[in-house]
Amino acid sequence: MNRIIIISIALLSFISVRTIAQEKGSVSIHSDPRLALLVSKSKPVERPEVIRTVTPKAEPIKKSNAKVPVSRMNDIKKEDVRALSEKIAERPSKATPKPETANKKMTSDEERAIKRAAMRGTTVSSNYRGAGFRVQIYNGTNREEALRIKAEFMRNYPGIRTYFSYVSPHYRVKVGDFRRREDASGVFKEACSNYKPCMIVPDEIGIK
Repeated sequence: MNRIIIISIALLSFISVRTIAQEKGSVSIHSDPRLALLVSKSKPVERPEVIRTVTPKAEPIKKSNAKVPVSRMNDIKKEDVRALSEKIAERPSKATPKPETANKKMTSDEERAIKRAAMRGTTVSSNYRGAGFRVQIYNGTNREEALRIKAEFMRNYPGIRTYFSYVSPHYRVKVGDFRRREDASGVFKEACSNYKPCMIVPDEIGIK
């Protein structure tokens, strides 16, 4: 503490003496190097200021609280429904036949196949048994031929029953169950186009 007081008194004395000498101009003062060292230490050191750049923080994006008017929402819904209906209308309909298929006429074979499928070779009830008529489409001694004709007729006319019988030395193939001869005329005409000789014959018909 005493040392600091002594240094302060010496410094003040040096400053006052120097000031008086500068005013008179004729007095020369021999400076003490120790005092110069004290003066240099007492001066504040100016340090360069460090400029710090502050990066501004990005402001968060605020969500808009604006609401779409109800009328506009209705318009948007209507536009979506209209666009969807247009897409559905542009798709080809599976149920709608193609123009070529719709305008195509059936051939004679196709008409005959439909007619064959619709034909029914019976005019008797399910519990009837007695005299009636059938259409005979084969009568011969070749068993294999008789079976072939029977299978072919069943394939072409699935709605008409077929009967295979053997009376030595002949094999016979008959079709249908009709109460009257006139009832068998439709099947007879149809069978005559594929099987010859073909005839209407009396037979016992019904449940066997």
